[in-house]
Amino acid sequence: MRGVLLDYGAGDGAVLKSAGKLLPEWQLQALDITDKFREKILRLPGVVGFTSGDPAQLPQGHFDLIVLWHTLEHVPEPASMLRSFHQWLKPGGQVLIQVPDAERNPYDLGVVDHVSHFTNTTLRFCARSAGFEIAADGHSWTHNCLTFLLGSPALIREPAPVAKPGVAAGDPFEWLNAQIQRFVMHVGTGSYSIFGTGMASLLLAAQLPGSPQCFLDEDDRRLGGKINGIPIEHPRDLSATTPIIMPFLAETSRVIAQRLTSQCPGLRPEQFVYAD
Repeated sequence: MRGVLLDYGAGDGAVLKSAGKLLPEWQLQALDITDKFREKILRLPGVVGFTSGDPAQLPQGHFDLIVLWHTLEHVPEPASMLRSFHQWLKPGGQVLIQVPDAERNPYDLGVVDHVSHFTNTTLRFCARSAGFEIAADGHSWTHNCLTFLLGSPALIREPAPVAKPGVAAGDPFEWLNAQIQRFVMHVGTGSYSIFGTGMASLLLAAQLPGSPQCFLDEDDRRLGGKINGIPIEHPRDLSATTPIIMPFLAETSRVIAQRLTSQCPGLRPEQFVYAD
């Protein structure tokens, strides 16, 4: 199968790098607000074009797939942006979106440059408002993000949405504040670590007393580095007495904790501190 893919908000080209491997017969194009990574992206296999700045430069009716990978949350009027995509898609073209899930990842509410926040319901509403329907719902693909494949309503009969597990009913801001206070009470003035090096972990590090002893990461590429002077270590190197703050919902935290305690003999289940 062949086609033309546009990575809208290409950043450093991570999506295009994966697309080149998964879709070797496709032509890949990039759009970003700056040309900082232009040369790097144009060297990637399959990439045939790079556009910076005004998206009005994009060719009309040209793309089979437009990818918005952690881009829509930076947009103040997301439905308006999605609506503009119809002019660039071929008939039957689709849009692939991934954004943080505010129900399963309320910590994202603390990310200052995320101006739009989505739940499964609100992202569906946003897509419909822009003239799309849901061709595929990738809720189960990640534990903290929403992933939708959008298509034309004329071609798709969307199934009724299924209830998705997430934060208990209520204001996610209240939930987030309650969890921060829970972690503050648990940590007190003692030493602690935070699992992960993503935005949720950085948010907690800024809210909890003192500074964490370390951030924990299983990615060998990150080990030995530092965030604001705080070292990044592997969980297997952590003392069995140091509390580990888990910036996820309880269900996800339990799964990770069970895996780590089975793989790292020095860790104990009671070290892991979950959200309610």
